Amino acid sequence: MPLAWRSPAVIVVILCSLYCAFVVWRAGGAIQELIRPRAAGSAGYDGQFTAWIAAEPSGAERRIGALCRYPTLGYVYQRTLHHQLGRLFDCERPAYRYQRILSAAIARLLSFGRAELVPYAILVTNLAALGLGTAALAELLRALRVNRWYALIYGLFGGIFFAVRASTTEPLAYGLTLIALLATQRRQFGWSAALFALAALAKEVTLITVAGTALALWLSRERRAALLIGLGAVVPFLAWQAFLWHWLGSLGIGSGGVGATPFEIVPYNGIWRIFGFGITPTALALAAIPMLMGMLPSLWALWRSGRDLWRGKWTLYSLILFANAAIIPFTPRSTFAEPFGLARFLPALVFSTLLYAAHSRLRRPLRYSSLWLLFNLLFLA
Repeated sequence: MPLAWRSPAVIVVILCSLYCAFVVWRAGGAIQELIRPRAAGSAGYDGQFTAWIAAEPSGAERRIGALCRYPTLGYVYQRTLHHQLGRLFDCERPAYRYQRILSAAIARLLSFGRAELVPYAILVTNLAALGLGTAALAELLRALRVNRWYALIYGLFGGIFFAVRASTTEPLAYGLTLIALLATQRRQFGWSAALFALAALAKEVTLITVAGTALALWLSRERRAALLIGLGAVVPFLAWQAFLWHWLGSLGIGSGGVGATPFEIVPYNGIWRIFGFGITPTALALAAIPMLMGMLPSLWALWRSGRDLWRGKWTLYSLILFANAAIIPFTPRSTFAEPFGLARFLPALVFSTLLYAAHSRLRRPLRYSSLWLLFNLLFLA
């Protein structure tokens, strides 16, 4: 998977590096701007939790658990009372943050344990993951005889591109996922299982793609490969969850963070609840973004992939598209209500849509996928 100078991967890495350099320059040279909290006095944003864990692997859990919606309540995190106190006061769950351990672990290694170097280490890790993930997608598209430059839609998508600026885990998680899919396409199933396992430890939602991949292999009578990938990715993740339970007294699985709401049962209820106080111009404006960015693309994906599955076309790209689209209707309201949070939830839908359209020779959906980039205007900050 060589990186030619004129390639989608190089283009997105250069653009993202320039953007991050501009953000740091605008902040007077403070690299901490890339992991800053959302606002003074707020609970913070995901990148800062990665930085805290990287700087202090054993001890950051108390700092994370002390963050609550109502800061005047003070420090409420205690190992045995975390569930009761955390939920009562709407506080951060340390286990939820620690389950995405890979990015912090890599940053810890690259920074040699020096806290002042952690932001640089996270940035380098995410830029590398952005480039390699884009390169892997370009190679997958080339193998499907489609112009590799469509990979720019993924590389420049706000949920990946601006996640590098925010120091969150999406570039690493989805970059590893795409490399794992490339290994699967090349029948390097051992590498695929290892990469999927690492992706799950970067962000747990990548297990949705694992499920689609393993099922596709199983149905194509690649039973050994399906078990290797499925168990190879899930077992390390479950082992880490067991460790978190023993150490922190809770699992990390679920919707987490201050102000987070649970996954919905009624499809797209996270959007419908925006109209809880009536259909007003403000509510319509707030609902338009998740409808256009998440709801409509997922409905199309469910229709196209669902039709294929109904007709017995159990291909890899049909299954991963269906799997990644099927979770969107049940997305928590708190994710739908925050455009950047929603964008960070959608990269798998973006790349699976591109791969499905390429595999099915659907030129129009390939071109229309570029409309996702219009939402980048919301994140220029």
